[in-house]
Amino acid sequence: MEQMLAISLTRFHAWLSSISIERLSVDDEAKKHLIEFQDVAADVMFGYFGRRLIPEDIRVESEGKQTPNEQVFYDGLAAAHEAKEAVTALTDRVAG
Repeated sequence: MEQMLAISLTRFHAWLSSISIERLSVDDEAKKHLIEFQDVAADVMFGYFGRRLIPEDIRVESEGKQTPNEQVFYDGLAAAHEAKEAVTALTDRVAG
């Protein structure tokens, strides 16, 4: 009987972000794609979670230096976070 390990789809991106590029024995193109993914994942995780941890005055100052595209990106992540909280609250109310 063969044993198989699996990772949840909701955790897959976090696992990919943890892979050490130096330990991989793959071609340079695959490494390049993984590095790009890890950079984007870091930006998304910071935008979704990290911005709330930064003191308000520092966050406001840094947001003033963002490009319009960065502002749209981070505003979208903030909206996604708010939507997730609303869905969770509604789910909890329905379950209760």
